[in-house]
Order: sequence, then C-alpha cells, then structure tokens
Amino acid sequence: MRIGIYTRKNNELLPSIKWLDDNGYDSFEIYNDDVLDEYEDVSEREGLNMLFFDAEMGHLDAVYVDDLKVISAITIKILQVLLEVQKINLPLYYKNGCIKPDDQTIKHFHTQMIQEWAKIQNESKNIDLFDQKSTKL
Repeated sequence: MRIGIYTRKNNELLPSIKWLDDNGYDSFEIYNDDVLDEYEDVSEREGLNMLFFDAEMGHLDAVYVDDLKVISAITIKILQVLLEVQKINLPLYYKNGCIKPDDQTIKHFHTQMIQEWAKIQNESKNIDLFDQKSTKL
C-alpha cells in the first residue's frame, strides 16, 4: 500500500520506517510546500494539490501528516483539508491517531461552524459600527 506524506519544506517531519511497516505501507510519496503566509488559500499549495490529484487518481491509500498544524495553524484551513481528504475517501494519519473517511465528527464540526457563521452574519446585520452614541463592546 502507498501513503502520501504531507509536510513543510522547512521542517520535514516524516513517519519512521517502522511505523510505515507496522501499518502496512510499503511505499510512500512526500508532498511538501513552503508556506510563507498562513493566511494564503490552501488550495494554492502545489504540494497539497499534487497529493489530492494523486489520491483522486487512485495512487494513494492514505495520507500522513506528523501534526495537523502542518496543514495550517488556522483551524478553518485544517478543516478544509480534512473535508477534502474525507471526500476522496482516504484515512488521514497523524502522530496522535487517525481520522477515518467515515468519521462523522469532522462533518458534524463543519455543520456546526456553518450554523454559527450564519448566526453571526444574521446578528451582525443590525450592528451599526459608526454609531457614536454606543460605546459598549
């Protein structure tokens, strides 16, 4: 079985050969990016796009990141990548566990975020940021 390892060029954190063997992976491909701006759209990352392309073509059986923060320090960007990995039906391993493609926790968290964002948008429609009378925060 083949696993795609996603990492950053400036700090490549890879699984051990023993870990690969213990989990049944006999080959791997490293995909890395040089992330200069955490706020940059993750869909613009060349290494991540190549990993997704290879996975969609059936060349990978799983994905590995040493730590979810390798994807991004920004939670919404991690969620974006986790949803994409689940969409292509691959498990995502990291040093503290594995997120299976059928794990509903990620989708549930995504739904909650959408609902909260809608609530914030709705409530903020009535806020007048230029109201000089109101000084309460």
